[in-house]
Amino acid sequence: MKDINHAFEKMGLAIYELTVGEGDIRSRIKSAFRHISAVSENNF
Repeated sequence: MKDINHAFEKMGLAIYELTVGEGDIRSRIKSAFRHISAVSENNF
């Protein structure tokens, strides 16, 4: 259960960065990717 909570947290942070994060779209995508890259398929 810990792994899936970690995955949901990171995905939520990525969505936040894409929608209301600071900067232009390129910087928001880079920031979102940092969160998503911390998640592996084993977390689901």
